Amino acid sequence: LLRPSRVVMATTVRSLQLFVANLPWNVGRGNLWNYFSKFGVVKSCEVPIDIQTGMSKRYGFVEMQQRSDIEKVLEERNHVIQNNKILVKLNETPVLPKKGPLPMVNHASTGEDGDVPDH
Repeated sequence: LLRPSRVVMATTVRSLQLFVANLPWNVGRGNLWNYFSKFGVVKSCEVPIDIQTGMSKRYGFVEMQQRSDIEKVLEERNHVIQNNKILVKLNETPVLPKKGPLPMVNHASTGEDGDVPDH
């Protein structure tokens, strides 16, 4: 039996991209990829950085392969990365970079970012 919220979600999900906010400053692309992979296939993810400070802007975007994966993410009400509750919502107007990828947080030297498969 489906709860009414699931029925509404299934009919309103148009975007396959999520907006993720309140990230810890040291969370990178690999951390997001690993976290959201438990809900389905991650197509891409981005964590913009401030060019002047080199620090994360503490938000990001995650694109999932399937609408059903997005619905799984949105059904979960309590998202936590590195003991920090994060905000996850559907990005109704996906913003994609016009010239190349956004600058990314790179924690490769500390091993915190994790490996991300190339696509």
